[in-house]
This record gives sequence, C-alpha cells and structure tokens, in this order.
Amino acid sequence: MIHRNREWKREKIEDRRFRQRVGEALLALLLLFVVGEFVCANLFHYTRYMDADIAGEVLFAKMTAKNGLIPPSTWAYSTERRTLYPCRLGAVLYALTGNLNLSMGMACSLSCCFLLLLMGLLYKKAGFSRIELLCALLFTLTLTCNIQGFQTMIALYAGYYLSQMGGLFLTLLLLTGLSGKRREVGEKRRSFGRDVRMAGLILLAVLLGRQGMRAFLMVYLPIAGITFFLWLVKKRERGALQFVTALLLTFLNDLTVKMTASNPLSTTRNLRHGPEKLFRVVIPQIGEMMQLPEGRWLWILPCVLGVIGLIFACGDCCRKQEEGDLPAAQVVLCLWASLMVMVFSASFTTMESSSRYFIALPFAIGVSCAYLLLRSRKNRESRCVRTLSLVMVLLALATGSRAAWINRAQLLLRDDTGNSWLAKAGRFLEEKGYDHAYSTFYLAGPVSVLTNGRVQVAQLDDFRDMKAMQWLSDASWYPPRIKSEEKTAFLVTEANRKDMELFLQKHPDLLLGVTELDGLRVYECKRNVTRWGE
Repeated sequence: MIHRNREWKREKIEDRRFRQRVGEALLALLLLFVVGEFVCANLFHYTRYMDADIAGEVLFAKMTAKNGLIPPSTWAYSTERRTLYPCRLGAVLYALTGNLNLSMGMACSLSCCFLLLLMGLLYKKAGFSRIELLCALLFTLTLTCNIQGFQTMIALYAGYYLSQMGGLFLTLLLLTGLSGKRREVGEKRRSFGRDVRMAGLILLAVLLGRQGMRAFLMVYLPIAGITFFLWLVKKRERGALQFVTALLLTFLNDLTVKMTASNPLSTTRNLRHGPEKLFRVVIPQIGEMMQLPEGRWLWILPCVLGVIGLIFACGDCCRKQEEGDLPAAQVVLCLWASLMVMVFSASFTTMESSSRYFIALPFAIGVSCAYLLLRSRKNRESRCVRTLSLVMVLLALATGSRAAWINRAQLLLRDDTGNSWLAKAGRFLEEKGYDHAYSTFYLAGPVSVLTNGRVQVAQLDDFRDMKAMQWLSDASWYPPRIKSEEKTAFLVTEANRKDMELFLQKHPDLLLGVTELDGLRVYECKRNVTRWGE
C-alpha cells in the first residue's frame, strides 16, 4: 500500500513536470515566432513603414560608414547623439555588406535580440523560473501591437529606445552582481570581478550620458530612487552599497549630459498646469502607446494582473522577510519607477510629451505578471500555483498568438512599398543619373532610403531661399562641399509649388525641365543653388 502511494505520488510529480515542460515549450516557440516576425520585417520589409525619422537613422549609418565608422562632424543631430543606437552597428554592417537597408534591418534585429538576452539574464538572476521568464518576455513583446509607439522603439526599423532599455537592464544586472551574495572564491578573483562590474557601470553611464537626457530619466533616476527606498526600508549593508553606487552613476550621467550632449533638453517646471497636462495629454498618450486591438480583454487582463503583481512587490519590499525574493521585487519596482519618472517629467515640466516616452509600461506589466507567479510558487500555495500558472500560460499564449496574427498582417503581408509614389520618384532620379536631389524633410529621407542610399535626397527648410534644414542632415549634401555647377533636381509637392515658382522667376535661366509624378513635380535644374548656412 505504501509502495503504491509512493508510485502514485511519483507519477503525479512526473505528470506535473511534463505539463510544465509542454507549457514552457509552447511559450518558447511562440516567443521565437514573434521575434522571427520582427526579424523578417526588418530584413525583407524594411521600408514598409518608412518615415523621415527612421530615414534619419539610416542615413546617419550611411554617413558614419563613409567616414570610417566615426560619426561625421558635419552631421546635424536631432535630440540625441547616436552613441549606442542600432544605427552605429548598422554603419559597421553597411561597410561590410554595401546594402544600406539590409544592414539597418540586421542591426535592429541583433540589437533587439541582445535586449531580450539582457532581460532573460536579469530575470534569471532575480530568481524567476523558466516559465515565469518566458511569460514576462512574451507579455512585453505582445501586449501592444502599436508599430510607431512601441515596436519601432525596441524591435523594428530604428530601435530608438533600445539603448535606454538595454542600459536599464544591463545596469540592474551589473548592480545586483556588484552587491550580491559572496561566493566561496578567492579574494583577488572577487575583487577583480567587482572592479570589472564597476568599470562597466561607469562606462555605460558616460556613454548613455553622451546621448542625452533620456537615460537619466529612464534609467538612473529610477534605479537610484528604488535602491534608496530599499535601503531605507531593509537597512541592509549591501543595500547601502547599491544606493551609493546608483547615486554616483546618476550624478556621473547627469554631468556627462551637461558637458557633452548635442541637444540637452531645456525644460522648466510646470507645477501649476501639471495635473491638467497629466490627465489631458499624458494619460491619453499612454493609452495611445498601448493601442489595444480587438478582443481587448485578452490585453486588459494581463494589465490587471500586472498591477496586482506590483502591489505584492511593494508589500514584499516593505515587510520584514527573507531577502530571497528581493532582487525580483527590485526589478519590478525599477521598471515601474522608470515609467512613473517619465510620466511626471512629461506632466510637471514644459517638456514636450510623446507616447513613446512611456515605453517602459509593457516591460513593467510583463515582469509584474511573472512576479505574481514567482510569489505564489515561493509561498508553496500548490493549488493556487497550479491554477495561476495555468491561467497565466494560457493568457500569454492567447495574447501572443493574437498579436502574432496581427503582426503578420501589418508587418509582412500586403507590402506595396515598391509601387508607392515615393519609390517612383526615387527610380526616376536614378534613371536620370542624379546623385543629389532636394525636397522637404518628410519626403527627402524616405526617398533616399527607398533608393537604398544610391540617391541622396536632402531636406530644405523651404524653397524660397533654398536653405538646408539642419536636422538629421549633413553639410556634405550641400554646396560648397559638393559642386554647385552640377545639375540637380527638386521634388516639390503641391503645397510648395508656389514657393518654387517664385524662386524660379528670380532665376529664369536655371530650369532644365519639369516632370509630373503622381502629384509630385520634379524640377530639373542646371546647377545646385542650395546652401547649408547663412
């Protein structure tokens, strides 16, 4: 009888382990499929959602590659210097392959995979199991199908916020390693490892600071605040080391921003109108970034579970308890703190707000859902664990499958970019043998990228004085750095035709011919009359 009971218990345990492995396998396959969709979109449909901002990243990679992989001093940045952006890797790949669009697609794909690797390493180190880790990653990637507000930020085409989010996870990974439990290793080896981590943290803070203010708000201020809170509540010796290190990194990053950033954000306080801006601008933009598609309950339920996980993480940090779960709770709190700092910065300062600033929300919800699973597992509430695990896995599979279907339609199918009027304009310029042409900001970059960089269409402020727009542009695209005697072309929409005609009236000998292309008029001129400066 006893032997039979033992056999029954063993079979039950094996059956439970088998179901867990099946769940892990399904989650892993779905995660690979979603990431594969992003990779295919980057490699084979890179120009589908091309706009002027994405084109600026591509052209920066082109100019950096032509300048020996060093960012040219002639480049006019927008808001941040590109130090750790995917376009820097794209420049290296372009120098190797000679294919501009493919290189940028590869760079964004590799950068996204590196971010997922950092997330996995941090979550594993924080104590999450495989199934919890996979749920966190899958929820993060599939909670929103917003292309411009989320996917372009961390996976597609440009990866604007890959460096900030990667910096957040890498800083937490190195910071927890710096103050983690001591292992039975030699003193010299332990000291060397600590020195390497500290050097990595300092280097990362400086590099992110050279880019601009966003890393200070999204990475260092939240981490410093949470480490101070944990040290205050727990009174741990290692917590004091973490807090002091985080504080020093915050000051170093801020100092680097003020000394080297190309366009540091200039803002003032907005305390009086802050609440109004919060409710009228910021909160709607958060909803815009999430952009929940049909079947909203599939996406809303993880959000509710994520908030519950956050509440438990806050409670666990405040209670006197074993510190085993503290790293996981710290990760949860840091991601939510990153979101809240951006929310309050956008609301209570004059900083211009955008939905992309709240990019940390899907990351925070994903890890909070995983923390809810971890907490149930650690508390050994067996029936609760099994039920919650089943619900969470089914929810992750349902959300991920639906998002994968939506991504397939909007990223991979029905791509008719090659027949667009912008692509036709690019082919016209190539057939006519033009190396340089000029247009407005919103047309110039996309047409350049649609020719895969073979024709450089540069942007103008307006057509009345032919002055360059010094925003995501390069001085080498304009005279005197190129010959003003060479013929050139101007792509002019209907809105700008009057200005172009007025300019031609002042220079009657300039025009060679005019061609109509689907609402776009191409003016071919004998010489280049544009200028970079005054």
